Amino acid sequence: MKWIGKDNNAGMTLVELLAAMVIAFVVMMAASGAYLFSGNIFRKNADIYELDRFGWMISGLVKEKISFADHLEVSFTGESIIDGDHVIYFKEDGKVYFDGNLVYDDTASHGIKVSCEITEPDFDHKPVLKYSITATRREDASPYSVETMIELLNMEWMGESVIYPEEWDDQKEVYLFYSLEEE
Repeated sequence: MKWIGKDNNAGMTLVELLAAMVIAFVVMMAASGAYLFSGNIFRKNADIYELDRFGWMISGLVKEKISFADHLEVSFTGESIIDGDHVIYFKEDGKVYFDGNLVYDDTASHGIKVSCEITEPDFDHKPVLKYSITATRREDASPYSVETMIELLNMEWMGESVIYPEEWDDQKEVYLFYSLEEE
């Protein structure tokens, strides 16, 4: 018996092959776009998490150091009128120093720069320090800020107030001079 019609041994035509390749190309492009998009989201979330963690770490260190201060003065010039035993210094280049020692180096910070902004007091002569720590990695990236308010218990108990600067315009560098009662 002889089959009438198309021969079964014939392969794909050039048009069929091109159509299959175009469909495979479109599917691969969609899959690679989804892969790259998810990778960018992961990197962005990791960046935000690291900035968040770094901001809270610096904020926690500041809070730990000055919560029980007997005297506290905020300065934007580096000059102090109190005899502070200790100083926390937020430098304009994004570095933070405690008593002259760098808190973190560039390898630990992965290029994160930290700045501090002190909020003008709007409370009734309570020894409270309100500040914001901002962590940034690059100029074009969005910063992450941590706002904190510390009630200074020893100063309240002794009837002391935080000494604030007269001028609030230039906060490029922030100095926190404080003293602690020796045990």
